[in-house]
Amino acid sequence: MFKEEIQAWRYGPVCPAAYKFYSDFEAKQLPIPRQESLSGLPSEKKELLAEIWQYFGNYHAYRLSDMTHAEFPWKKARKGLPPEESSTEPILLDDMKALGYQKLDLIEQEHPAYKAAMSEVLKEALATESSHPIGKGEVHDWLNSLLD
Repeated sequence: MFKEEIQAWRYGPVCPAAYKFYSDFEAKQLPIPRQESLSGLPSEKKELLAEIWQYFGNYHAYRLSDMTHAEFPWKKARKGLPPEESSTEPILLDDMKALGYQKLDLIEQEHPAYKAAMSEVLKEALATESSHPIGKGEVHDWLNSLLD
């Protein structure tokens, strides 16, 4: 969504430029963006932001902070620092992407139709002869090819 660095601050991940921009609000809740202010964004980004807001919008800041402290990108960037220690260590984009893929997999698996759909996909796949065996680390790609 943006290219600025995200750092592993004491209370969670922070984009310093965004922090500075919104610093006048201090501990007050930020205003909900008006639809007009999002008009320049591509529709897929608007949809993503809407989903994020729908899922996380009602969480209190302390709950969001606790959630980020449990995730590996923040922990990795802090390199074992005590919770009260300040830090400006960057959180790696690759780590955030990996976390995002993990979260998407979990969301997909929690869908009510997931088990039945996967059962059907596997039955169909196992009923056909394969021209080559699936190698180590290829199961995820194989499953994706079946779903395409």
